[in-house]
Amino acid sequence: GEELLQPFARIPSTSSSSSSSRWSRAKSTARELLYEQRFCHLDLQAGNIMYSQADNDVLFIDFENAGPGCVGLDIATYFNGVPESFSALDEALDVERYCPSTREQQRWLQMYLEGRGKDVKDSSVLDALVEELLAFTLLVEIRWVIWAVVKAGLSTCDYDYLGYAATRFAKGYMEYKERYLKGLSGSRLSKASSFASSLGDSVTRVNDKGCIHM
Repeated sequence: GEELLQPFARIPSTSSSSSSSRWSRAKSTARELLYEQRFCHLDLQAGNIMYSQADNDVLFIDFENAGPGCVGLDIATYFNGVPESFSALDEALDVERYCPSTREQQRWLQMYLEGRGKDVKDSSVLDALVEELLAFTLLVEIRWVIWAVVKAGLSTCDYDYLGYAATRFAKGYMEYKERYLKGLSGSRLSKASSFASSLGDSVTRVNDKGCIHM
């Protein structure tokens, strides 16, 4: 009798299959929205966003890093820029304290997409958007780490670029990496986290010459 029941134990339930299919569609929609190529600012933090109370309007400045790219990268740059902006006050990069919450990100994404004529109210799509953005947060932090190391060797400004690079890696990238890995599950964890894991575990420090020690 037990042998006869075993084949049926492997048949997924209708509700489970339906839920999986819905999540798959949500992920597909999220990727379609976030990987769309647009002209991006790529340095959206508080210092580059000007608000005019008189005109009730917002103005973006400093387009030094602007160019074509995935809108997801621009959005993640903005979210990652919130803790960075507060670091000017606290003199410390505190992702845990200042990174926008899931609910705040979803509300922001809804308003952003509405502004682009895309009315997204499906909670599964909003959840998928936030999860997909986790990968972009890693790209944002590594981008700033590399930028700072390069600037340390080229700039004549009296600024601790290597210290900035070390902070963005230790307090930024590593924190977002932990969030990214927590957001993954099942088979996707072993495949999609390989790059993040190997990079995070292999880089140990940045020396005074701007060299990353592996």
